[in-house]
Amino acid sequence: MTFAITADQDAALVKLTRKARKQGVCTRLLRLDGKPTDRWYKTATLCIEETAKSLTLITLRWPKPKPDLLRSDPYCYHVIATNDDERKQHEVNWFLNGRGHAENYNKELKNGFGMDYSPYRSLTADAVYLEIRVLAYNLTEAVKRLVLGGERVRRTTANPRWQLLQSAGNVVPHGRHLILRVHETHLQMYRSVSDRLAMLTAPG
Repeated sequence: MTFAITADQDAALVKLTRKARKQGVCTRLLRLDGKPTDRWYKTATLCIEETAKSLTLITLRWPKPKPDLLRSDPYCYHVIATNDDERKQHEVNWFLNGRGHAENYNKELKNGFGMDYSPYRSLTADAVYLEIRVLAYNLTEAVKRLVLGGERVRRTTANPRWQLLQSAGNVVPHGRHLILRVHETHLQMYRSVSDRLAMLTAPG
C-alpha cells in the first residue's frame, strides 16, 4: 500500500532530520505549476527495524513568522513519511495537502447536516438517516457549484441557507401570479439564481 503521512517529530526523528540537513543543500519547494514557494525540503531514508522496508522522510522548513524565545532555531518544520517512489518529493507534499481538504467536507457534513451524532438505536435506521443526510449534502454542493457559483462555492452550508431560505420576504398574490417581495439587497442574488436555474433546466 502506497501512503504519505505526517510524521511525529520525536527526538529520534529530529536527530535524523538534522543530520540529513547538514549533509547537503536543501531544495526549493515548487508548486504544481512550477512556481517557487518560501519552503525548502531535504529527504532522508529511514529503515524500519526488523524489516527490509524503508521510508522516505521529506523534511520541509520555512522561516518562522515570529521569533520564539524558547527555541533559537529560526525555522518551522514539517516532516512527511512516505513509501511513494512514483511521485517526486514536491508532488508528495501537495498530494498530502490535497487530502487535508477531506476533513473540511467531513466537518461540513457533521455540522451542517446533523451528522455529529446518531439519533436512533437501530443500525438500519441510522444507516438510512446517514444516506439521507449525505444526499442532502451532495444536492447542496451541486446547487452551490452549478447555480450559485463564485465565492459561495467555498462557503459553508449555513451561508446560502440564510441568504436564500431564511431571508425575510413576502409572497403577494397578484392576479394569477404569486410575487415574492424581498429587500433590494437580495434582489440581484435571486435574479441571478433564477436565471441560472432557467438556463440549466432549459430543454436541449
